[in-house]
Amino acid sequence: MLARFFFVLPSAAFALASPPGHKLCPSQSGMPTKPTPVLPSNGGGSELPEPSEDVSLKHIALGFGIQNYTCADTAASPTPVGALAVLYDVTHLYPGQG
Repeated sequence: MLARFFFVLPSAAFALASPPGHKLCPSQSGMPTKPTPVLPSNGGGSELPEPSEDVSLKHIALGFGIQNYTCADTAASPTPVGALAVLYDVTHLYPGQG
């Protein structure tokens, strides 16, 4: 009996402490809506300009790369000397976006 109490009490505490489930808001037609893409912002002066209204998304790419730096001596600042990058076409993972 005591073992059951020590099992039920923490289980109830974990259940009450868990976050509530999210309520989904269906669209008017009951079908999910397509999310509107939003450009990220960094709050600085080097923001990307908004795309013009007459362009459309053609491809979605995922990039992975490395940058190589070198120093002339121990007191010198690092200088970029080369980079290697690979782009993957992931458009098929987001149907209806392109």
